[in-house]
Amino acid sequence: MLRRFVSLLGVCCGAVMIAFFFRTFLFTLFTVPQTDKQPVFLQGDRVLVDRWAYGFRFPNTSLFGYHRWGKGIPRNGDWAVFNSPLVEHGALPDTSALCMGLVMACPGDTVWMGRDGKVGRFRDYACGRIWPIAVPARGAYVQVAPWAARIYQQTLDLHETDSANLLPATSFESIQNGNPIRVRFSRNYYWISSGSEDNLFDSRTFGFVPEEFFLGKVRNVFYSIQPDAPWQKAWRSDRFLLPI
Repeated sequence: MLRRFVSLLGVCCGAVMIAFFFRTFLFTLFTVPQTDKQPVFLQGDRVLVDRWAYGFRFPNTSLFGYHRWGKGIPRNGDWAVFNSPLVEHGALPDTSALCMGLVMACPGDTVWMGRDGKVGRFRDYACGRIWPIAVPARGAYVQVAPWAARIYQQTLDLHETDSANLLPATSFESIQNGNPIRVRFSRNYYWISSGSEDNLFDSRTFGFVPEEFFLGKVRNVFYSIQPDAPWQKAWRSDRFLLPI
């Protein structure tokens, strides 16, 4: 009896170790909390996040510092999981909550914003997208215009630690008076879309996302549970291992 118990305990411990290794070093799961990403995702989807797609980011950056192993960068059109860029100035990536969004623009790209706050990759007078916003690239200068001053200022305040890159408040007052200025950035940044023009929790709210804040790329819907449904009807069988 004791031998069987020890054997069962060993199997359970082995399963836990395998699951821990899988989630820490290969893939992790992220639960889609809202329905605003339809038709791609549904509320209750558990998506499989490839931690090696952008290079493996070592865990516990607060203890060991920021390190990545392997190569890979986010691409336009990727659904990615990243840490919220709304952190204290100079904070390390894994100190904030995880979010998911669509990579709309990469370093050096330009997005176009309209008077209604909607953003697209291309200038479109018919849709009212007339104001360009350049996504900062490492070492590049960006001209900061009045319509994007808040977004750039937020990114500078939160993520740029080089004092040469930081601007006094008078500079942004000058921008608001119609005098654009040029700013150099020390990191690569990305513009993230929520996947819904009506959901403002994306780069329109939290600004550009630094490259270091990306955890991985969404590969599949691993499984899906319908919220508030009876347990016998909650499982969405048609979404099991659904590719993105």
